[in-house]
Amino acid sequence: MDKKKKKKFKETKVGVFLKEKAPAILDTVGEFLPDQGGLGIVKNLISGDKNIKPEDKEMALKLLDQDI
Repeated sequence: MDKKKKKKFKETKVGVFLKEKAPAILDTVGEFLPDQGGLGIVKNLISGDKNIKPEDKEMALKLLDQDI
């Protein structure tokens, strides 16, 4: 049995990045435990957010892929 504790989304690479660049997204999803479906929702939120600069959006999506 794997005893490794799963990180909450706000503790992932992309979560830490979003804390600075897109706190509204982090506030929406910050406490859930990341899984494939949840991270897909976050990817859609990042992609559709018009308040995030394109270069920040690109970085967030790269970090999200690393967390997946």
